[in-house]
Amino acid sequence: MTFRCTELSLELDEPLAGTAPVAARWELVERPKPWGRDHGLETPGGKALLVKRVGASVTSGRRYLVCTNGARDPCCAIRGPAVAQALERVLPGQVYECSHLGGHRFAANVLVLPDALCFGRLDARTAVALAAELEAGRLPLGHLRGRTMLQPEQQAAEILVRRGLGLRHVEGMTFALSDGRRVTARLQGEELEPQRVSCRDEKVEASTRWTLEELVLA
Repeated sequence: MTFRCTELSLELDEPLAGTAPVAARWELVERPKPWGRDHGLETPGGKALLVKRVGASVTSGRRYLVCTNGARDPCCAIRGPAVAQALERVLPGQVYECSHLGGHRFAANVLVLPDALCFGRLDARTAVALAAELEAGRLPLGHLRGRTMLQPEQQAAEILVRRGLGLRHVEGMTFALSDGRRVTARLQGEELEPQRVSCRDEKVEASTRWTLEELVLA
């Protein structure tokens, strides 16, 4: 039976919160496919992605970048294209295929710019629903891996606090109460058993399951 890292991740119920790639900024470089395993581009203080438009036109608005790079991991090539096509049908001109985002075991992965939001475990249906929420000014949390300008613990804090209490994220681990006061989130991280994270090689990683311990008035 062919091993698929996405299937193992689902079977283990590996948490998504706090798994987004960390990058202060993203540089997008249009280049025809195939892209190969590594593009070799370096962006000081950020990360570069090779991209290819899904449709023929380009419009203003958010950019939805769907990882489809099978040279890095087949799960992205298996799950990504259907998501890219589904998004292009509802948001023509705003969708791109992109090179490796990180976390192919969470495919299909989508990066939304300029919001810097990374989502995982999407299919055609959930991707379209997610896009509708974003375009309506709401932040869907169900498939959110994190906001990429934040560190992993901060990513998880935003998701857990928004999900549990609906508080507005200010910065880092700080959130705003309805009366204007600010609180700092404290999380507990549990390191899970290392597991294989790719279909291409035997690399293993230990994920972290984050839980919200308390909120402290700043």
